Amino acid sequence: ARMNYQNALDANHIAVQMAELNTEGAESSTRSALVSLETANRSAELSLESALSALESAQGAQDVESAENTVESVKSSNRSSQNQAETSYTQSIDNQSTTYWNNLSSLQSTGSQIAMTAENIKQTELVVEAAKKELENAEESLRDYKFLAPYDGVVLSSDFRIGEQASGSTGISLISDEFIVKVTISENDIFKISEGDEAFVTLDAYSELEFNGKVASIIPISTNDGGIISFEVLIEFESGEDIDIYYGLSANASIITQKAEDVLYVPIQSVYKEDGKSFVDLLTTFDVDPENIREAIKKVEITTGINDSLYIEVISGLKEGDIIVTSRIK
Repeated sequence: ARMNYQNALDANHIAVQMAELNTEGAESSTRSALVSLETANRSAELSLESALSALESAQGAQDVESAENTVESVKSSNRSSQNQAETSYTQSIDNQSTTYWNNLSSLQSTGSQIAMTAENIKQTELVVEAAKKELENAEESLRDYKFLAPYDGVVLSSDFRIGEQASGSTGISLISDEFIVKVTISENDIFKISEGDEAFVTLDAYSELEFNGKVASIIPISTNDGGIISFEVLIEFESGEDIDIYYGLSANASIITQKAEDVLYVPIQSVYKEDGKSFVDLLTTFDVDPENIREAIKKVEITTGINDSLYIEVISGLKEGDIIVTSRIK
């Protein structure tokens, strides 16, 4: 827009110069025509005076007639010269008027173009300012959408480069400040786990060792593997040993979701449920044989607590030292 504006100014300057030159030329032509007219008039007057003087000096009739003819000829020639000079003068005046109006029209057109270009520059500057504001807003929004790692550490791997897009179910980078085990937990058990839960880790490469750890993070985005929904859980642990641990080693982890100490517990397979209640078979006597085995076993309702895959806590219904049957008698 500024280039067009400068071009319009240059064109206007040229138009002004051309108008001045045209005006000067028209004025020069008019002055020249006026001088020619004045010269023709003067010449006619002189010729007429000479012819009249000759007429007065004529003696004979023949001389008088010749002088009269000369006077008439001079008058006719003078009229022709005057008409020609007047026509040239009038034409010059018309040309000067035409030049004036043409110059005025050219200057007005150039002025309109300059005004239009100036308005375009103003509008363009407004568009530029709006674009700058949008850019500032976009940069501000970009700062609001920066994602930071949940903890300090070393980037172990990254599957993305600057400018690439990541979906909601895709990890961007693996960052670690300690040794980390990534385990998969089913959707049925994930609600039992919390960050900070105690864990124990074993590595296939060092099967004789067990490492203490804790749940560092629960990835809240599920994965679907053949219709099985699961979640990833990251467990931090310290080796505590002078051993080499490498990224990608196979590991197993046990997460302690609940803990109970100094409690009564029984093998989990000894507990069965009926009508929503928990029961065990209590052995009431040591004098047992195939004939009285049913009389020797008593069905006892119990209240259970927490459990793992092997044992279950008994809150009430049994006391320490009771003997129970781990498999029901049919």
